[in-house]
Amino acid sequence: MVCFAIVLLVLFIAICVWALQIHISTKYRRKLTDRIPGPFCYPILGCVGEATTLTPKRLISKSFEMYELYGHTIKVWILDKLFILTSNADFMEQILSHPTQTRKIRLYNIIKPWVGEGLLLSGEKKWYTRRKIITPAFHFSILEKFLEVFDRQTSVLMDCLAERADGKTAFDVMPYICSAALDIITETAMGVDVNAQTDKTMPYTMAVREMSGLITWRLVRAYLHDEWLFSILCPLKKLRQTKLITTMHKFTRNVIEKRRRDLEKYIKSDINMENYDPDNIGIRKHKALLDLLLQATIDGNPMSDEDIREEVDTFMSAGHDTTTTALSFTLYLVSRHPEVQQKLLDEIHAIFGEKSVEPFTPAKLSDLKYMECVIKESLRLYPPVPFIGREITEDFRYSKNSMI
Repeated sequence: MVCFAIVLLVLFIAICVWALQIHISTKYRRKLTDRIPGPFCYPILGCVGEATTLTPKRLISKSFEMYELYGHTIKVWILDKLFILTSNADFMEQILSHPTQTRKIRLYNIIKPWVGEGLLLSGEKKWYTRRKIITPAFHFSILEKFLEVFDRQTSVLMDCLAERADGKTAFDVMPYICSAALDIITETAMGVDVNAQTDKTMPYTMAVREMSGLITWRLVRAYLHDEWLFSILCPLKKLRQTKLITTMHKFTRNVIEKRRRDLEKYIKSDINMENYDPDNIGIRKHKALLDLLLQATIDGNPMSDEDIREEVDTFMSAGHDTTTTALSFTLYLVSRHPEVQQKLLDEIHAIFGEKSVEPFTPAKLSDLKYMECVIKESLRLYPPVPFIGREITEDFRYSKNSMI
């Protein structure tokens, strides 16, 4: 009994010391942000209770509710963490225009076990180096060569959708778009075919889909952002995450190893690198992102396999999910507005013809002006990345008073 009382006393003292430390460490920030409105926060705990009730489906609607109650810029405390949430474009511009005063919020570290320190999570120096290497992969002349991939994989998507699209029954289009996006990005980023649209059981594509859902699940649970706490509180999900990451990393590393061997073989055989085609299928006359990374150097040294894996996995995680979200919302909105759908169809027929089998070209795609407007309006209403986060590394003064 005495031992139990001592344990309780020690625990009570530890909690008091912890609470005092939070109070002292947040005093300066509380004073600076005193005039910024926000929801009621309990002493020390802040809005922990509210944060634990959030779900992916409630996140956006809850944000709108808070903006309606408190304005475009609000503050939220969670323990000793201060979050300034804003939809003020001028305020965001001032924050983002000072990259030396900010860094990416630690919340992004949720995906670090998967993507490592690739372009999405790397620091300033590493980011500039990697960005310089990767930028050429997005030159218009290179992207145009991928139109054949887009066209071919979209044809597969149309065949899959035709099995469900009877014009009467509603169904979820997102899984179909996700599979198509995976097929496109694996071929353009890695130079391999995973056939996600036709082979629903491939371990890699299944792991990417499940991992994306797990990340979203953790994202809205602040207490699970820390990897250590996630391991303790959700050991089974942690084990599942580890298994999924192992599956994806193994696939990526195998592809990198194969492409590197093929590249070295072609270099040694003095084959013209412009015609480099390790798969020997006769139709790929473009270089995948992976091929460019394999030939890149940093300070005269080639990138390591782990460096390359980070960048490829970064594009796999960020690329397919954002594309899937944007396309799914666009199709949803078009389905809800038949008059818009008809205008889109009329424009397509006017440019490509009603029964055209000609391949898409950049010139013809640029003539789809009405479609461009529809896509931009969809992105405005349902942006695929509705939140971005930055951590201020030093005091920042907003130049106007509109935020308070």
